[in-house]
Amino acid sequence: MSDIKSLLEYRKKLKARKPDFIRQDAHKRPALGRKWRRPRGIQSKMRKHLHGYRKSVSTGYSSPRAVKGMHKSGLKPTVVQTLEGIKALGKGQGAVIGHVGMKRKLELLRYAAEKNIAVLNVKDPKAYLAKAEEDRKKTKEEKTSKLQEKKHRQEDLKKAAKAKEAEKKEGVEALTEEGKKEDKKEQVREAEKVLTKRE
Repeated sequence: MSDIKSLLEYRKKLKARKPDFIRQDAHKRPALGRKWRRPRGIQSKMRKHLHGYRKSVSTGYSSPRAVKGMHKSGLKPTVVQTLEGIKALGKGQGAVIGHVGMKRKLELLRYAAEKNIAVLNVKDPKAYLAKAEEDRKKTKEEKTSKLQEKKHRQEDLKKAAKAKEAEKKEGVEALTEEGKKEDKKEQVREAEKVLTKRE
């Protein structure tokens, strides 16, 4: 294990001085893209490894074979997306939670915390879990408050609609009463006309 530690430290030093390998003239022509391509031009100074030109990929920059692909903690990262996957992890392997939903992620983190499994892409799983639970509580409270507000609004609208209907009914009744009074007055007038004609 001490040997692996020393190799990891050596790899860290190597990678610190490793340049960014980008395609020839990528800094001049953005359309080329920065993805590495070996220079093949006959007069390419980069291909000839001349001083003052960008460095090319070579085996001298590679990490030691024993620690190749290892995490800096000395564990081999394994992508996990289900509980079966995290249960199947062996010794010397670390979990990397893949692209999953929040519910599944929290489930995996709880299991990892119980079994002391290292999760490599979450800094502090316990703190993350606590924060996620707080956020969930807040969202639940907000949802319930919104639902209550909606109910109150609906009740207020119903009350207003009932009040309007009652006003309309009262108005219709008043109109009918006025109409009845006018009808009676007309009847009285007609009766008076008939009486005056007879006289």
